Amino acid sequence: PILANDPHLTHLVPSMFYQQHLTTPDLDVIGITVPGVPYVLIGHNRHVAWGLTSAVADVCDLYLEKPSPENPAEVMGPVGPEPLVRESVVVRIREKKNSFTSRRFALRRTRRGPLLNDLYPGLLPERAPPVSVRWDIRGVAEGFAGYRSANLATDLDSLFTALHQVKAPVNTVLAADTTGAIGLSTTGRVPLRRHHRGTFPVPAWQPEYDWPQMIDTDKMPKVIAGKEGKLAHANNLMFDMSRSPVLFQVDSAPSYRLERSLELIEGPGPYSTETELQHQLDVQLLRGRKIAPMLLADLAEGEWNDTERAALEALRAWDYQGAPDRPGAAIFFSTYRHAALTALCDEVSGRAYAFILALPYPYVAFDHWFLDAENPAWDHRGTPAVERRGDVVRAAFAKSVRELAQAQEPDPSAWRWGALHFREFKHLFGSKKALSKVFNLPRSEVAGGEDALARSHFALGNDETPFRSVGGAVLRMVIDLADLEHGRWVIETGASGWPGSPHYQDQHELWRDGQTAPMLFNWDEISASKTAILSLEPAPDNEDQPPDTVEPVVTP
Repeated sequence: PILANDPHLTHLVPSMFYQQHLTTPDLDVIGITVPGVPYVLIGHNRHVAWGLTSAVADVCDLYLEKPSPENPAEVMGPVGPEPLVRESVVVRIREKKNSFTSRRFALRRTRRGPLLNDLYPGLLPERAPPVSVRWDIRGVAEGFAGYRSANLATDLDSLFTALHQVKAPVNTVLAADTTGAIGLSTTGRVPLRRHHRGTFPVPAWQPEYDWPQMIDTDKMPKVIAGKEGKLAHANNLMFDMSRSPVLFQVDSAPSYRLERSLELIEGPGPYSTETELQHQLDVQLLRGRKIAPMLLADLAEGEWNDTERAALEALRAWDYQGAPDRPGAAIFFSTYRHAALTALCDEVSGRAYAFILALPYPYVAFDHWFLDAENPAWDHRGTPAVERRGDVVRAAFAKSVRELAQAQEPDPSAWRWGALHFREFKHLFGSKKALSKVFNLPRSEVAGGEDALARSHFALGNDETPFRSVGGAVLRMVIDLADLEHGRWVIETGASGWPGSPHYQDQHELWRDGQTAPMLFNWDEISASKTAILSLEPAPDNEDQPPDTVEPVVTP
């Protein structure tokens, strides 16, 4: 089998991930982890390889709390009054060099969880009832033991058994072993809801909305396939919700990336590490392939000036690739955005508008609107006429052409998707001009989009830079189980979080350009290519340095 994994997360400097290879008398494993976790989260040992991505499961509910009429320190639960625990937190805020002010915050908690009212002051109306946030992450510490067992796994069964100990988060695990088996399973726990879907707040005092238990492991997604099997996951729906025995999720990524992945892996082959790396870089945009023809049909009915006609020809010639030099991608996404937001702001306003655009996948609803030229969302409620999709799309197209001509140049054939779709890696300390070149990474154009296998996240609700990439693949890794010594991998920045280190961003250009580095697993090869050894040794016992202090010693 060949395993490919490229989890998509927010871009950070330093990267959220770092690479490590752990070898002890009973452990030999290589992969990715995060600071503070001593084991490999994604990677392989001598027998099995695995990757992780979000299962997009619904594990969090909001509960309306009813204060007890007899005791203000209690709320009403399913069987009577329950404690409302109060905690006072003081935060000191520095005003000047040696001047501080203090602010006191009250944090309240019920049996279900902390109150949203206190976590986000001002989010809810002043007279809103208490709303608690329920998310059961008890047993997270046990997950460390699960990852240790996973690092020692000898086949898919032992790997999945180990990862079932991980209580949170809920991730999809794709894995393969050296016997040729491949499989899909999950980590984490999802609550069992019998009388609600978790999409709206429910009354905490009514027993039918309580969580009786977590979903049994045997009801969670899992499949084992043989040597002819092909498995893919792209944050998509795991169950047919109309027939699912349990409510595993209510929201997910649209199926475009899954469909594109299946198109590629169901191709004629042959398959190799290199072909799978190229699949990770694929920038075909199935949303464009599905919706652009409808926009073109609507735009064919318009009357256009010379620039608009040239832009229409560029859109008509678009091959649905999200390459940075494609004018069609810039015209499509700009038109799509203006049309969708015009319809949305007529349906909802204020906080509801902001809430919908803050959701991970608001585009799913917009796509349904575009697929129906008569959808009521297109009608503007403030006019006597009945607007249809074509009316809104033509206005959105004209606005997009004006903006692109002003921001780039008059000739639409020279417009670039990459001028709109770019990334900036900024360190928290890099906001100061004097430090920006030390901490920040250079700005660059980005290929792909929300729907490409080379996925990049952007926020349509951002009026200034709606297509700026804020997230994407923080790791690309491909493992051939027939050659575990020579996997390929790359992270978005580098293995060091210290800007003075040569390894602070030494993988960034590789990652940006779609290249990878060797994932060597043989210690003879590793030793032959080393440039330095970092040794941790006990410091000398003296008065200036405690005996348990460890100093790094670098030997060229």
